[in-house]
Amino acid sequence: MWFQVCAIALGVWLMISPALLPATSAGASVDRIAGPVVIWVGVLALRSVTRSFRVIHILSGLFLTIAPWLVTNTIPLRWSSVGVGWALIVLAILRGARRQRTGDGWWVALKPWRTFGAEVKQHAS
Repeated sequence: MWFQVCAIALGVWLMISPALLPATSAGASVDRIAGPVVIWVGVLALRSVTRSFRVIHILSGLFLTIAPWLVTNTIPLRWSSVGVGWALIVLAILRGARRQRTGDGWWVALKPWRTFGAEVKQHAS
């Protein structure tokens, strides 16, 4: 949970950094596009059932490490975006403690044979 709270804080930083650091309009747009996505995914991944959505942070991190180099940007905002991108990638890879088991979450709907097979084995023994 704490990793997602940190990711939400990074998303808030992305939203306010163009106002605090010197920025071009294109550089500010990169941060203002990625910021709400990072916040949304962080809030979504707070729950145990939807915790696998944190993988989207890897995509957001890759976007933040590549996009600032493709648009006209100031150096402080560029390095801020790249640093946040790498931090998001690291936070997405770290798992953290799991407080409760939710029966494989969405995998139950996507792969019902896994759950059904476990029930059959449990009843057989």
